[in-house]
This record gives sequence, C-alpha cells and structure tokens, in this order.
Amino acid sequence: MSMFRGTKRGNHSVGAIYITICNNPRSKRFLAEETILNCVIPGPDEPSLEQLNFVLEPFVNDMRQLYYGELLFLHMARGSSSLIFLGVNFRIPNEIEPQPAHGYLNINASDLPASRKTSGLRGHTSKWFMCTICHQPYHSLVDPDCYDPEKFRLREDWRFIKYAFLSRRADEYDHQEIHEKRGVLWSALDVLPDWLPARDSPTDFMHAAYLGEVKHVIQDILVGSGMFTKRRGGVRPLERLESFLEDVWWPSTIGRVPHKLATGGSGKADQWRNFTTVLVVALYASWQVDGMIPDADAPRLPKSTKAREAHARVEALLHERRRTQAAYNSNLTLEELANIPEVSMDRNYLQHFQVIMEWCTAIRIWSSQSISVEEANRAHECHARACQTWARMNCHLTPNFHLLMHLTSYIFRLGPVYSWWAYPYERNNGLLARFKHNGHGGGELEATLMRGWTKMTLIHDLILHLSSLGEEMTDEDQAAIVTLKKYLKGNTGACATRGTLLTMIATMAADQNNVCETAQIQLPKQSKNINLRTLNLYALVFSYLRHLWEHETSLIPDTSAVTTLGEPFIPTQPHTLTLLLTESAHSRNDPSMRPLETTCAVVRPFVADNYLPVMPWDLRSIDLGIDVWYSECLGARTIVDVRAFSGHFALATVDYRELKLWVSMSLCHNTQEPDRLDSEEW
Repeated sequence: MSMFRGTKRGNHSVGAIYITICNNPRSKRFLAEETILNCVIPGPDEPSLEQLNFVLEPFVNDMRQLYYGELLFLHMARGSSSLIFLGVNFRIPNEIEPQPAHGYLNINASDLPASRKTSGLRGHTSKWFMCTICHQPYHSLVDPDCYDPEKFRLREDWRFIKYAFLSRRADEYDHQEIHEKRGVLWSALDVLPDWLPARDSPTDFMHAAYLGEVKHVIQDILVGSGMFTKRRGGVRPLERLESFLEDVWWPSTIGRVPHKLATGGSGKADQWRNFTTVLVVALYASWQVDGMIPDADAPRLPKSTKAREAHARVEALLHERRRTQAAYNSNLTLEELANIPEVSMDRNYLQHFQVIMEWCTAIRIWSSQSISVEEANRAHECHARACQTWARMNCHLTPNFHLLMHLTSYIFRLGPVYSWWAYPYERNNGLLARFKHNGHGGGELEATLMRGWTKMTLIHDLILHLSSLGEEMTDEDQAAIVTLKKYLKGNTGACATRGTLLTMIATMAADQNNVCETAQIQLPKQSKNINLRTLNLYALVFSYLRHLWEHETSLIPDTSAVTTLGEPFIPTQPHTLTLLLTESAHSRNDPSMRPLETTCAVVRPFVADNYLPVMPWDLRSIDLGIDVWYSECLGARTIVDVRAFSGHFALATVDYRELKLWVSMSLCHNTQEPDRLDSEEW
C-alpha cells in the first residue's frame, strides 16, 4: 500500500494497493503493465485501521480463494467422501483448457507507517513496540546494545496473531488494552494462510535507508550538529562541501545531487542514494588539512542562532531518552545518572569520518542487485559497528538505524532488496498522479485514476495481441501498434534492444552473464563517415579489427600491394558518432559473404601508479568503489568494444597538499567491485 498526493494543490491524500506477481522475473515483475492495481483508496485523509480493513476485505477474500480454490466433495465407494481443494482456473499459453493455479500473499512491501497500519501493528515511535522483530524499546536508541544483534531478544510472531484475533471480538476496554500492552490490533490480513504480521512486513530499504538514515546522517548528525561550522583561519567546511557537490561531474543519465541538499530540503531517494556514493570524498574535501582528516573537534555552533537552538532541542530530547533508559538499567551508578545532562555529542572529525566509511560500505553492499550471504553479513557487521559507534559518540539516532539491523534476515529470506523494495510503487504513484482528472472529491477523482490504469493495461494487452498475429498482421495493425506505443510513451516489446548510447553504457555489462550476445545496440542517428587516417586512428583501428576478425578474414592495409593476399581495410568506411565512438562495417570481396560489423570506442584511460598518495579512505576504497588518478592526465588511446563498459561513475577533483587528483566514484550497483590483485588491473 502506498499513499500519495492526488492533486497538485492541497493535501488530498490518495492511497493505492498494488499487487506484484513474484513468479515473474525481476525485469518484468515491476513493469506497470505487469502490476495489478487492486484498488485506489479515497481521500482526502488517510484511512484508519478499521476503515482500511473494510478496503482490504475484498482483496483478502480473493487471496483466500486463490490459495484454497474451490471446494469439491467427492463421493467414494461404500458411502465415503473426501474434500478436495481446487485452484482457480486460468488460461495458460500452449494449453487448450484452463489450468488450476494457487497463490498466496508473500509480503507487505510498504513504507514504515503504511506497513504497520496495514498489518495492525503499533507505530515505530511506540515506547515498547518500536521494533516488531525484537524487544528493543524506543528509549534504547541511545544505547549501543540497541545495535548489537547478540543482545537482541526476539519476539514470537504468533503472539501477534493470537492477540489480533482476541482484539477482533474484544470490548472497547480490552481492545485498547491489547493495543497498548500487546502492540497489535485486528487486521484483515490476519486470516490469510501463513501470514505473520512482523515477518511478512519487512522494513522497506528505500524509505528506511535513503529517505531515513541517509537524510538524517547528513542533515542532522553532520550539518545540524555543527560538523561544518566555520573553523579558525577562515576555513568554511560547508562552503567546501557545496562547492565540491557543484563541481562533481555526473553522467547525463544520472540525476545530480543539489549542492544545497545537505542544508535543507527533503530530496528524492535517488538523490540521497547518489549522495552516499560521493559522501566519503565530499567529507574529505570539506574537512581535510594537508591531505589528512584532522584528529580534532569541530567548533561548536555559534550562540543565538537557529541552528544552535535546534541542536539544543535535540540534546534535550536525548537527555530525556537517557534518563528513561537509566530507569531500566539496574547497573547505572548515581554518578552516571547525575552526569546525563552534561553528555554531548562527540565532534571529532576523524571519528565521524571513520564511522561514515563503515556506514556507507553497509549501504552500498546492501543496495547491490546481486549479493552473497557473506556480503550481506559483512554489510550487517559494518552497519552494526557504525551504529554502535554513533551511540557511544552520543549522536541522535532514529528507529530506522535499529530496524535495518534486521535487514539481513529479510535478504536471506526474500533475496536482494532490488526484488522487493518500494521504488516501483513510487513510480506507479507518479503514473497515477499524471492522469488527468477534474479534482472532484467523493471518490470521483479516485475512480478516474482507476479507469486510467485499467485503460493503460488494456492498451498493453491489445499491443501484445496485435504483435502476435504474425503473417496475418496488416499494415493497419502495424500502424495501430505504433500509435498505441506512442500513447504509452514506451517500447513494450519483449526484446533486448538497447536504448541510446548513454543508456546502454549505464545499464550494461557489469554482469556480463545477463547481457544478451545478440542484443542490438541502437546508436544515435547523428553520424557521418570519417577518414581514420585523417584522425590518425587508422593504425589503431586496423590492429584492433585484424585481431578481432582474424578467424573470419585476413585484413591487410589499404596501401598493400595488389598481389598481397587478404582483404584491404578502407579508412573511409567507418561511421563516427563522436570522436570516441566508431561503428565499423567492412564489406567483403565476395558479395555472397556477410559484412563484418562492430561498434567500438576510442578511449584514453586514467593514469595511476604506485606513487599516488594513500588517501584516508584507502582501506575501504574497493568496498566504496572509489579510485584515485592523476588529474588532467590520460593514457595512450586504445580501442575497446562498447560492451566492455561496466557502468557509470562520478568524477571529482580533490587536493592532496600541493597535488590535484581525480577521484572516480562508481555508480554501478550491480554487484561489489572486484578486488585488485595487481596494478595492471587499473
């Protein structure tokens, strides 16, 4: 379930319940045309749990029927009978008769408030039910033990089911008592087979990590607490940070990080995600002194400023939590209790830099499309160390930091977060919000959105039907397909056709096993014939193609004698799209033989050697996808196949004493960066 604003103006809140079929591969699973819009919840306000149960009842009834199917009584010999459950029948490709199929609700993938409400669980700000997996209370967020898995005491999920059923028929007093002391109320989902409220309501990574942790770390722990306060000598770390973000080179298909995002604004999940990619280098550029992170404290916020007042309110909140935590700690001494008002956040630059590296490592590993058990455990350990260190440094931490301590168990059960996070549903909300409507309430707006989604789905089905006609397809059918695809503003064909060059490079070949060998590369239309010899590229391209096609033909230079055996390579045949991209097509001497074609790139690699300085992030450089190169220095030109590109990166320039360096930060989230065994792999 996902809530969004249904109108451009005002606060008309609309809800949507989407159904994703997990049997589909991930590349198809989250497409809008493969997603079922179960219902649109009328606004203008969000529904209560009781109201939501009425909305969910038809869905629950359908899911129960899909699971159990139809009841069939079979009368056996001698008067006996048996009860058989038959699944709901569906039409299956290549099957004449409809076939029975079964299904069940796997998980509730929603943001934290919607997830808790839908499952009937108490909110994450509840004193005793902040976490539905373990018994850590809300006030324990100030204690390092709150982030130590060995100290967790896990809950029994069946107790939630037990008290949910008891609350269903309870009177008003018992109903409230169960809610307060057992942390659960009746939800319509509780009657579904194999449904457990806590287990099947995982913490969504997009909301908890990017919109939760990342935003809080940058805007509250770092900026809000004064870690970028002006230092002596006129050094302004905040201006350095904003200047760094403004100067970072980003690929055109990757959204930039607004340079003012650290100091305010909600930001989008993708922006916070990109911020974590460059955060470690950004902190170095902001805090470094002679190429090192100083082992010193940041100055305190100036008095009589709004930032100082806001930070004082946060400190007062933490003091209250520490006093509450102390009330349940029998080992606390009177002296420690008296010192609680004097506790303040550790402001050491080096300590914060080191813990940020641990935390960014965890976020990067967890967000990979492909992740192993060992990598998931390593990310879990990095996140635990980071949170425990922040707690010891008396930083303000929110429930998301604890809830993500249980993320690894969800990954083990459900797979990488890419297969179940809420990004696709937020995108679907955007599709719904773009449908035209008159803004009328009373359910009229929501009905319009539902009709628009249904129309989009039917158009997609029509495209599939027309595309399957084969030889019976007429010119009118082809024209209709083109028109319908333009209406949907996207290619809905089931092919592996690449997009433009930039899109191809962005999505390509980090995992070559997933790249179709016959995938067509659709290049930009703007091209022209070039003369390789004029560009001084003939020898380079000739050597590359001769080696590439050595089993197909014997290429010889175009200046070779006529008697030389082989096929001459003509320097004016290739097409160029930029000075870096060449599409070579070699016509054969024998017209009956197919022409040889390839698309390659002329590149100049970055330059690095063993004399580069050791940077403060060196121990985590592979985990973070960070590499250092000599600035404004490129190697000799070389030729590579465009399919060898492994992903995007951001590029920044930083100072190390008197030396300027280029720093590349990988934006590839397919899997972890490979270990470098020797310098030749650079």
